[in-house]
Amino acid sequence: MSLYRQHHNSYNAFSTTPVISYKWGDHVDHVWVDPKRVRVIRWNNRVLISSGQLVSPIPSDHSPILVDVQVN
Repeated sequence: MSLYRQHHNSYNAFSTTPVISYKWGDHVDHVWVDPKRVRVIRWNNRVLISSGQLVSPIPSDHSPILVDVQVN
């Protein structure tokens, strides 16, 4: 229902230059859900960006992904 920075790669290699890709499947870690029992409400790549660059210090080689789901 809501996507944010879905084209930013969640793997950052501790680099401040964001990697952007528009082909689905080659730029993000996966969050697996059962579509019969779970609905994804919101999906966010929570990387901090300022002036087009990742904010340092970068604490991990992956940016956090936040997913809100509704479980039936």
